[in-house]
Amino acid sequence: MNDFCSLLGQNDEREYQRFIEENPSPFEYTLAWRKIMETHFGFKSFHIICKKEGQICGALPLFKAKGFFGTRLVSTPYATYTGILADNEETKKSIIDFSKHLVKKEKVNFLEIREQTENINFDLKMKKKVFNFSLKLSDDY
Repeated sequence: MNDFCSLLGQNDEREYQRFIEENPSPFEYTLAWRKIMETHFGFKSFHIICKKEGQICGALPLFKAKGFFGTRLVSTPYATYTGILADNEETKKSIIDFSKHLVKKEKVNFLEIREQTENINFDLKMKKKVFNFSLKLSDDY
């Protein structure tokens, strides 16, 4: 059976929360973070879920953001990495295809998926402009 992608609806929120808790994901995937981004920063959210046999098997939180270079759908503004959570490559491809459709529907200039690793190769142009610096603090702080 093929994957079926859609936007997250209220009926799927409990299962979505379970899915992100069972998969390694930062807090930027949570529904609480979605509410913060919408309420305090004015972003419109487009949380994509993918289902197989009625169960969520993939997710990608996107937000509509305006900037100097146009309007974009971005996998969580102000976060370094919030890529696709998926059980397999087929699910990732389904999410990418749904995202491309959403870009056209929302009439945005581009799609920005902030993946930590270069494991996406679905006919997308890749840019590497994000830098992440970490500083290990001693136990004295």
